[in-house]
Amino acid sequence: MSTRVEVLDRGRPPLGWIAVASLSALVIALLTVVNVQLAMMLVIAAAGAMVVALSPAAIVPVLAATVFVEMFDVGGVRITRLMAPLALLAVLGVLSRRGAGIRPAPPLVWAAAYALWALASGLWTASVPGTTFLLASLAICLVYMLAFASMLTSRRHLVHLLYTISVSSLVVGVFSVLAFLDKGPFGGTLQEGRVQGATGDPSFFAALQLIALPLILVLAAEEQRLWLRSGLFVAALVNIASVFSTVSRGGFLQLLAVVLLLLVFPARSMFGTPERKAVAMLIVVLGGAAFFTRYAPDLAPRLETILTQGGGGENETASGRLIVWPAARNAFEDHPVGGIGYGAFVETSIDRMYETENTTIGGFKVHPEQVHNTFLGALAELGVVGFLLFVGLLVSTAHALRRTANLARKADDHLVNGVANALVIGLVAWCIGAFFISAETARPIWIVIGLSLALPKLLSPPPLEGASRTNAPRRVAPLHPVK
Repeated sequence: MSTRVEVLDRGRPPLGWIAVASLSALVIALLTVVNVQLAMMLVIAAAGAMVVALSPAAIVPVLAATVFVEMFDVGGVRITRLMAPLALLAVLGVLSRRGAGIRPAPPLVWAAAYALWALASGLWTASVPGTTFLLASLAICLVYMLAFASMLTSRRHLVHLLYTISVSSLVVGVFSVLAFLDKGPFGGTLQEGRVQGATGDPSFFAALQLIALPLILVLAAEEQRLWLRSGLFVAALVNIASVFSTVSRGGFLQLLAVVLLLLVFPARSMFGTPERKAVAMLIVVLGGAAFFTRYAPDLAPRLETILTQGGGGENETASGRLIVWPAARNAFEDHPVGGIGYGAFVETSIDRMYETENTTIGGFKVHPEQVHNTFLGALAELGVVGFLLFVGLLVSTAHALRRTANLARKADDHLVNGVANALVIGLVAWCIGAFFISAETARPIWIVIGLSLALPKLLSPPPLEGASRTNAPRRVAPLHPVK
């Protein structure tokens, strides 16, 4: 009898939680009368807090999904900024546990040094508001990086993350392609005839999709269920079509780089077997070629102007970049060591464009502009020191991923090996796109950095020297093997 009573007692909802839930519902109901957006923010924050409390690792796929819909906001606050405090709480909770943490690695050191130099630039910045804004954005990036580095601790988490990226890429890609084909039936998805996904910028959307594409193909190669593998290949085709729909010149160059790198990488590094690689490449190349051929009249005119923008004066080139870039070089030459301050170029860009020698404005409409080149922007805003720190961060991330891929190959872990190599391809593609956009605080690249810190934790420790073959690590089973 006592056991029966104990079971019944455990099944009753705690009165304290009932009271808290009722009070929360009342507060939210009252807020909807005063400010609906504030009420929505509170609901999202409460739901996120519950997820973090129940399972901190569950926030990782949520964070991955937010970068695909970054244009969405609640009460004027972008979704990534809304999620950052929750992610920070989750990170602090995980790091406070005994035995948990982030393994020290070169990318972490470079990231810390870069962030400290960016913070120090506030002492000499030419624009305090600009520096403050970009430092806040960098802080969010660091939170995202630490969240992925600390909470991705198992293959199950990694698979969930890959599926989240694949589904997010597919859903946003479908809407983007439909918007391109129908010329904008989905409001807000077109920017001067170019699809921008849900990121707010066509070039950023293309760069994001091309980080996702190699990961989708790796997951498809690992998936044993035919219907899911077929769905992932469809997601890859939609991904490529959505890149074309941005009509981004930088995105087109990135796509070429991704395809070439996929061809160069050995089959075992990402696809497991040559047959699977052949199928994947056939789908990617033929699918992309078919879409481009069908809509060449819409795509070709802009893609033919990789170096110059048609339809304007001879000085109105590359969407104004050939006017902005000399101004950024001028800023670097004036302050070669420390730059003009992190995020300060936008506020000072108009004066610099007019003051730069041997630059004719022509028909370009002068307005506050970013550098539209991440590396030149680092030179202008953070000087040689900041530039070297940023490049060192990217190089160390690539090196860490390649090292993880080699260790995974030796351990016969095809999934981690494929993901690490896929991230290298995405990183290289992002660097190409970074020559045409200011993306030092783009969330996706900081997620890649976080993953470079997390993936080594998923590998089994290497066998001791001289250990018998029976103690050597076995090949990790593929996803959902066929019975």
